[in-house]
Amino acid sequence: MNVLTIGLSIVFSLFSSVTLAYIMTATGLGPWIAPTIVLMVSGFYKLFRLDGGSDNKIAQNTNIIQLIGSVGGAIGMGIAWTFPVLYFLDAQLFQTWLEAPWYFAAVLSSFSLASGLLGSWLAGLFKDTLMHQEALPFPVSHMIHKTIYAQQATEQRSLFKGMGLTAIICFFRDGLKLGNFCNITTYLDQFSLHLSREYYLFPSLLGKEGVFAISPIMWAIGFIAGFGIALPLLVGLISKYLVLYPLYHHASYIPYTLFPTMSEEVFSSSFCCGLALTELILGLSGFPQFLYRKIKELFTSRGKALTSSIQKLFSFASAQKDAKTSLISVELIVALAASFACMSFFKFPILLQLFTITATVVMTYQICWMGGKLGIAAPGRFITFVMLPALFLFKIDSVQVTMLCTFIGICLMVAVNLLFGYKIGELSDLSAKKVQKYNWFGLVLASLAIGFCFWLLCTHFQLGSADFFAQRSLSRALLIQTFGFNGVVLLCGSLYSFILKPLGISPTMLLGGILMPNFISIALILGACGTFLVAKPKEYTSFWSGVFASETLWVLLRIII
Repeated sequence: MNVLTIGLSIVFSLFSSVTLAYIMTATGLGPWIAPTIVLMVSGFYKLFRLDGGSDNKIAQNTNIIQLIGSVGGAIGMGIAWTFPVLYFLDAQLFQTWLEAPWYFAAVLSSFSLASGLLGSWLAGLFKDTLMHQEALPFPVSHMIHKTIYAQQATEQRSLFKGMGLTAIICFFRDGLKLGNFCNITTYLDQFSLHLSREYYLFPSLLGKEGVFAISPIMWAIGFIAGFGIALPLLVGLISKYLVLYPLYHHASYIPYTLFPTMSEEVFSSSFCCGLALTELILGLSGFPQFLYRKIKELFTSRGKALTSSIQKLFSFASAQKDAKTSLISVELIVALAASFACMSFFKFPILLQLFTITATVVMTYQICWMGGKLGIAAPGRFITFVMLPALFLFKIDSVQVTMLCTFIGICLMVAVNLLFGYKIGELSDLSAKKVQKYNWFGLVLASLAIGFCFWLLCTHFQLGSADFFAQRSLSRALLIQTFGFNGVVLLCGSLYSFILKPLGISPTMLLGGILMPNFISIALILGACGTFLVAKPKEYTSFWSGVFASETLWVLLRIII
């Protein structure tokens, strides 16, 4: 790698870490960051005619930078999905951590590096089985590879159009707010129109409930996620007023009460906890069949391949002449040592540590299989499969359950991301050993940066607020607190979820529509419905990728200022 490639790798590692951490926490949705990195990097190279403008050289450097940079996105997503759980379980303790930035950053960085190393090793362990013996299609890897080597100028122009248009909207909406730093900044602040961030639709009828927000990033995420999110969000939004509100005030319509008096916030949390509990039950319902299928596979040729792959877990104990195998063994030893050290710092019992590592290995294989098959990596259910037994079998506090979830979430996302990288490397004649080394470089960069980056986000935004809602962590915290809620309200939430099941509505997205501020739900719905306004939505993905990248950069600029 030359100096320019290293420099851009560092920049995009930071960019992807902060982007996914921010977007995932704010919206609960996390798009793959690699395609955006590819378009931005290749456009940058061509715009400034770097590396002589050679398409082949640009493609090679772009591939390296996205392999390094995308690791940051995986870590950012894993943390955003899990770490804010601590805030919802113990807000006072979380605030204490925020007041000690070095401690906050050290904890997140240490867990990111330890669990990331384990995920990296597991990806190397499973890659031959999933890529060759299983021959999974890896749709995301093929899409990224095509984007790198196609070098379509139209997609790059579309990306920069999205970035430029969004920058203009954000400037007129917010202004730079640089104060009287100099005459130019004063003029710029006066020039911006300071558009309102929110507009109320039909205020005489809907009051302040129908909120239209000038939020390009929400529109972009809704468009990229697709129309599939629109229905559950819309049903959840409507359910606030047609189901939850009448149920909460039922004593005003009928002569008896179903549950004791409680605040509206506690009632909504209890109801949504019933939704989360139902999703867990539905998820667990297929687990016995999955377990039976995996046991059965042990007696098939595919099972033998998987068994031989897992047997490599113990290969580090024997002398190895193969340098590659020795390198993998060293990585495993370091990963396990770092993992046990991090968990021991928070006083995890040794049995809980062994249980967490073992369960993480199993869940990592499953999510890697899903990522290779469908191109989707949603770690929530797999984290729950480990979290719940840990809660029942071990007496753990709010910090331990949070760090357990964070460890698993990061490991899962890093493993899937690297597995995609191995497939991209295979398609572009890049050796697995080089892909692994680029992944290590990206892992170290992102781990060192993510602690302070997430601290910066959490100090600038208020977790649980409209701008930093942390829906996924909130639903997980609600699930942990299930036993502290009213049983009747929990049952109502569960029954409502089962009633909606024939519509194929995800309980998690339904929960988002209920709990998220209306302006976020409406913006996401509008973005998702935008896919119907164009003939081929996929052709506009690069434009909307530029939109969410631009507003993320704008937010970072505002934080720095």
